[in-house]
Amino acid sequence: MATTSIADKLAKLEKKIAKREKTIADETKELDNDKAEYNKLYIMFLSDKYKLSGKDLFHNQLEKLREGEQSDDDTDNTSLIKKMRESGYVFTNEKRMIAKPANVKYGCSVAKLGYGYSMEMLQMRIANKQNEFAGIKISAFLGVQVDYAVTIREKQIELYLSRSVSSNISYAEVRRTMDLLNYVHDNHIHSVDDMKAIVSDAEMKVERLSQKYFFLEKQEKLLALLNEYGSEYDRLLNHTDRNAVQQKRLEELYRKLIHAGLCGYDTHSLDWLPKLKNTIQQQLMGRKDALAQMNRASREYSRAKRNLYDLEITLETDFDRISKQEHLRKQIEMYHQGYELQEDGTYVKNPEATEIRNAEFNYLAEIEAEKQRRAEMEYVLELEKQEERERRRSYDRSR
Repeated sequence: MATTSIADKLAKLEKKIAKREKTIADETKELDNDKAEYNKLYIMFLSDKYKLSGKDLFHNQLEKLREGEQSDDDTDNTSLIKKMRESGYVFTNEKRMIAKPANVKYGCSVAKLGYGYSMEMLQMRIANKQNEFAGIKISAFLGVQVDYAVTIREKQIELYLSRSVSSNISYAEVRRTMDLLNYVHDNHIHSVDDMKAIVSDAEMKVERLSQKYFFLEKQEKLLALLNEYGSEYDRLLNHTDRNAVQQKRLEELYRKLIHAGLCGYDTHSLDWLPKLKNTIQQQLMGRKDALAQMNRASREYSRAKRNLYDLEITLETDFDRISKQEHLRKQIEMYHQGYELQEDGTYVKNPEATEIRNAEFNYLAEIEAEKQRRAEMEYVLELEKQEERERRRSYDRSR
């Protein structure tokens, strides 16, 4: 009887809990619907009161979301779609991220608002927009650095004035161009030819390190063959009275080892096999470092090649467009002379920028002096070689 009584109580409690859960779910759904309806009406109210377009409403809502506290999972598209829906927006195409307010005929793609409009990037872009440009003045740059710095500044201005709605410039592009400006400045690049020289040097470095690594790979295969066949090859090689089968086996091993890279080693000297193995093992100790150096050089080459492409394209398109504006043409000319534009429209030399600029001039002078010194040394060496060749010819004739 006690068991039946407990079972009845459990059944009653289960029904009661289920009823409460259904009531809570219904109330939650009704609350969500009321919130959604409120947001739709609020958007309609704003649109009617301030005569805002669909893009304006979209942008304002994104900015509103940006101002609130965001969690770490607010950076993906799913989170953005959810938040926009909660704010009364209808997504007509989730895959292409196209949304619109309830009372607006046409939707707007989130992608058109630029890379900087994810939840995380909205916060970071606005918070750091004053710090995206280089910390030094444009007049501190030399050569093509000035042209590129002005281009970046103007593209940033276009980005923020347009709020990425009507502009083709994305926040990711601004960040990428900023990285390139730092690259050309840090590597003392003052012209496209300088950049091409950097790419050429990086390519040769990759080729040199690749040859080193591939040689070690070949040595590793040779060591494996020596461990497997070395003793047999050495025994047959030193066996003076070989029969036809042994001679055939020796020739087979010889071809296998030669193909693996044995040529060039003296296999007739005493203890050649353990000495050769030890030499290869010592070489292979640097294989890991050689791989790391090759990969690092390959990344540097790829970066330099990409930067050269970006630099050439930017100068041919954006800078060409920007430099045609009269006020910017005057600024660029003054920057090249080391003068900085002031708020009152005058140009003066900034002390910090001038110091950096002079340091760069000193660096270039040192590089030029070093080139001159090397040229003089090569000239002296060539004269000595000519004199040595002349002495040898005189000696040969006297004989």
